[in-house]
Amino acid sequence: MSVGSQMPRRPRWQTVLLLSNLLVLALPIAGISLFKLYDSLLVRQTESELIVQSAALGAVYLDELERTARSVGTDLTAYGRVDRAPPPNLHAPLSPAIPGLDLARHPILPPSPEALPAPAPDPLARALGRRLEPVLIEAQKTTLAGLRIVDFRGAVVASSGIELGKRLDHRPEVAAALDGYRSSVLRRRDSSGPEPPPESISRDAQWRVVVAFPLKRQGRVAGAVVAARTPLSVRQAVYRDRRYFMTGGLILVVAVALLSWLLAAVLGRPLNRLIDQAQRVERGERGAAVPLKHPGTREVALISRAVAEMAQTLESRADYISNFAANVSHELKTPLTSIQGTVELLRDHLSEMTPEELRRFLDMLEKDSHRLEKLVDRLLELARADMIRPGSETAEVGPVVRALVERFRAEGLSLEHDPGRGEASADEADSDDEGSASHSLRVAMAPETLDSVLSNLVDNARHHGGPDVRVRLTVRTEGKMACLEISDDGPGISEGNKSRIFDRFFTTRRDVGRSGLGLSIVKALTEAHRGSISLRSRPGETVFSLRLPIR
Repeated sequence: MSVGSQMPRRPRWQTVLLLSNLLVLALPIAGISLFKLYDSLLVRQTESELIVQSAALGAVYLDELERTARSVGTDLTAYGRVDRAPPPNLHAPLSPAIPGLDLARHPILPPSPEALPAPAPDPLARALGRRLEPVLIEAQKTTLAGLRIVDFRGAVVASSGIELGKRLDHRPEVAAALDGYRSSVLRRRDSSGPEPPPESISRDAQWRVVVAFPLKRQGRVAGAVVAARTPLSVRQAVYRDRRYFMTGGLILVVAVALLSWLLAAVLGRPLNRLIDQAQRVERGERGAAVPLKHPGTREVALISRAVAEMAQTLESRADYISNFAANVSHELKTPLTSIQGTVELLRDHLSEMTPEELRRFLDMLEKDSHRLEKLVDRLLELARADMIRPGSETAEVGPVVRALVERFRAEGLSLEHDPGRGEASADEADSDDEGSASHSLRVAMAPETLDSVLSNLVDNARHHGGPDVRVRLTVRTEGKMACLEISDDGPGISEGNKSRIFDRFFTTRRDVGRSGLGLSIVKALTEAHRGSISLRSRPGETVFSLRLPIR
């Protein structure tokens, strides 16, 4: 069964990538719509235009005011209201009026309240208004803005067509302007009138921008310019610039598609090769998974290397299981064959056997059963060694070694012990000279595990060194490692056997019931505890060096 044969149908990752990029592209557009960013931009643009128009109109009004006053001999020193706004920075050459309306931060006020009846306007202001009114009417044809000039009392003295002769100072923005403050507000558009023509910019608008611009001279406010206009709607602005939007959108879509294709090429090809390797490994092809030569990215390179190492590990494990099963079956077959033959002899010739023959066959059965029992125990011990994981247990080397020496000496083995520095127990350290023995040596291994490892090494020396072999156990430290050496004066190990000495089931003493698992168990336990074991051998000397981390 192939890797993807039973998988449910899902979209390809290239499709997901393309859709994700398109979604990311759509997010700014959604954000503009959600937060009214483009609407606010149009509002500020309209506010800026109204400020410019009001400032220009106000400059003309003040200039006419000065000239008219001089021509008629009127003193303007006390003309207008007192300017309540903070004075401008005299050191700054410019004082720009920066637009600041924002739909997200500023409230939208109700439509402008109706203008109120006004008393007689200031005569000078009304005379100026009559001269400027044709200018306002002509300007409205181009700017589409409603323009009004009010005197310092709030009465409209000039208008582009509405509220002439009435007062507006009850509106907050106009009152603020007459106090010297420039004021800009947003008001809902009054839709009670007739529907604007289709080409009108106010057809889709929901609000109007109102700017009240104070007319200041010599610390007093002579009046204000009130300008109002409906900003462009988003639909109108987009339609006006539709070519730019369509061109930009097309370019962005093409760029997203090209980017998605490039990412698919950079990431997709290596991933497809990895999938092909995985399918070949699934079919049992050996050596199919190798690190990719052109992985494209670091992550894909790491995945490729991990897949190759995993496949190699699986192959090694499969080889190990196959060889292990073959060796186990071979080891079990010999005693089982002997037991089976002995049982058949006893069944067929039991009545003809003498007591001595019967005893000999029973001894053979007992020997083979002990051999099977010992082999099973060794296999279980090897399985535990393969599965063991180092924990927080530590072993004090001195007591473990002394107990081992006493046990083997009691069995008649000539075992010498050189404790070295650092192995002495706490009691012995108290009796030694200060500095001759350090704190007792501890290694990162449980005491029973350390005893098993050393027992296997000493037992191996006893069985392969001959009846008169002498074994020596030495303990010393090498940096952060404890080195335990088990040496013997036996015949040594041949060059051909040195490379196989730690292989499982390898033994030269199978005739006496050796299983060939002892040194394999030692190596597995040592490496599981982040240690190592090495061998030096020559005729008359064999040394196993065991290194374990010091705790």
